[in-house]
Amino acid sequence: MSGRPRHRSAVDLLSNQIEESIAGLTQDSHVDPVEAGVLLAELVGRRAALEEAELSRARSVSTELRRAQRTLSGASGFDELVATVCPAVAAIAGADFVMLSRLDKLLIRPLDALTTDATEFPHTAPPLPQPFPLPPDILESGTVPETFIADGSTVFRLDVGGDPACLVHVAGPLSRTATRAVGSFVATVGSAIELLALRRRSARQHDYSRTVPWTHSQSPDPTDRRTESVSPDPPSSLTIREQEVFRLLLSGTSNATIAGRLVVSVETVRSHVKNVLRKCEAANRTDLIARYHGPRNVPTDRVSRKRRPDSPLR
Repeated sequence: MSGRPRHRSAVDLLSNQIEESIAGLTQDSHVDPVEAGVLLAELVGRRAALEEAELSRARSVSTELRRAQRTLSGASGFDELVATVCPAVAAIAGADFVMLSRLDKLLIRPLDALTTDATEFPHTAPPLPQPFPLPPDILESGTVPETFIADGSTVFRLDVGGDPACLVHVAGPLSRTATRAVGSFVATVGSAIELLALRRRSARQHDYSRTVPWTHSQSPDPTDRRTESVSPDPPSSLTIREQEVFRLLLSGTSNATIAGRLVVSVETVRSHVKNVLRKCEAANRTDLIARYHGPRNVPTDRVSRKRRPDSPLR
């Protein structure tokens, strides 16, 4: 079973008791005002102590959140970035178990996990469980909430490029402050993954542009928009995610490789590819490359031997 987390702190409960005590003191003439006053003072004192403790925890959570974000910004690759998630979340939430998993259609595939003990160091990595399905109510609704409760853990959805890509499972119920802090960090992780992917693609394009053996006969024709540049601008009708898929398709990248680079499922990539081809009015990948890069850039193993009547090949 799963559900949205409900936060009702001890401070909230004490506040309700204080309000009830005041109401009883003012409305019930049979209440001993001295006893009621003593009880009210005790409740107010306990609430003040709890508020001070929560403020101290909030400061600690804020400190851990800033530390985690600095660590995240220093990650130079995907493996290093993924390795920072569980320890950072455990420190922010004060949790003894955290797991990072990948969404694969209807399955949850664990990627990394960490268990801690306040009396032991270093943190240890427990064996990862086998892939398991999403909770039934989520499967029925078809939507993964941003935060929900499942099997006694608070689960956070991690989006990459606007699509649900991963989940972060934190054992036990969390305070309102910890939930907000972990949610903020998880969103930062998604942005960091997108930034790393962008940097990696930019580096590959830069390397490619430096190694392409341009000759006079291969120089692009400025009057031909299909050969205007090595990486033409995608149509404006494409979404941001479809534009990323568009550029990868033009480089001849397979669906599986695209899924790995964008951290989404192959099924999601197939859907994006279908939308890109439709919006670009291309029959297939080869046609798409020919339209935007020209036939000379179509991989040789994908060029059809049958020429069309309007083929620019001579």
